[in-house]
Amino acid sequence: MDRSRFYINPFVASKDDLQFFSSLQNHLDENISVIASDIVNHYDDRHDGSLYTGSLGKVYILYRLNRLHEASRHVLPHINQSDNRFTLLEGRKVGALAMSCAIHFKLKNTEILREHSDMLLNLSHHVHSYLSEQECDVMYGKTGFLHAILFVRKEIGDDNYGSEQVLHILMDIL
Repeated sequence: MDRSRFYINPFVASKDDLQFFSSLQNHLDENISVIASDIVNHYDDRHDGSLYTGSLGKVYILYRLNRLHEASRHVLPHINQSDNRFTLLEGRKVGALAMSCAIHFKLKNTEILREHSDMLLNLSHHVHSYLSEQECDVMYGKTGFLHAILFVRKEIGDDNYGSEQVLHILMDIL
């Protein structure tokens, strides 16, 4: 095995370590509603709408905490925003649509899931027309749009979601 690509952890987890992590997990489980409430009530929504540094980050955390109805309520204002960034992390509209797809899949709301997943895939046309050949980075470019599609694929469990769009964007990048 090639060990140049990773480090072997020389430390063995002790009984104390396992007890600490177990008590930490119990504390988090007991206080999850307090954590979610603090995020909703104390996070300033006046920041940008991105997932990376803005208010969609709150949506992502609520989603990961399985507070789906709260996440759904906070993602809706971002859906109809216009944006020239077509990435998961920095694109307000793309990030919101991707998060909405994941949220509504878990909520079993197939109508909204279908609508928002179609809207997301339709934005791929803008990726081709607005972004130059050089704009291929994850934060602001074509690769960031692929990131959004791959996020949705993973969250909804559909390996074929957006295959045609992925192929076109990969051809543009190459």
